[in-house]
Amino acid sequence: MCRYPAYTTQVIRLLYCDQEWDLLGLGGRYQSVEQAKARAERTYHGVSSRWIDAKIAEEEALKFRDEVWSDNRCSFCEKIPPDSDFMIERKGARICGSCMEEFQKMLEEERASKQ
Repeated sequence: MCRYPAYTTQVIRLLYCDQEWDLLGLGGRYQSVEQAKARAERTYHGVSSRWIDAKIAEEEALKFRDEVWSDNRCSFCEKIPPDSDFMIERKGARICGSCMEEFQKMLEEERASKQ
């Protein structure tokens, strides 16, 4: 489970990992740890008895997170994939969903001003 500080409200995500702790996928966006735990327990009965408190400081976690995603940032705003709804990569450049929406609005405004 991890908290994403980039969102305006606290968002808890479930991280699904294999036995070597390699990430298999992300689950949900929960508003509380209790909601996330309840969901995990419904999906994987008994899993809560196996949870471990990593006791990692937020600063340490953010540093690690930045290191892991450093090569996958949006080429325009520098968001990393977990902070964006989606990310598209082509020819070594990346663009996140927020930047695409912003650029789409800019294109529409530019087209409207030329009419």
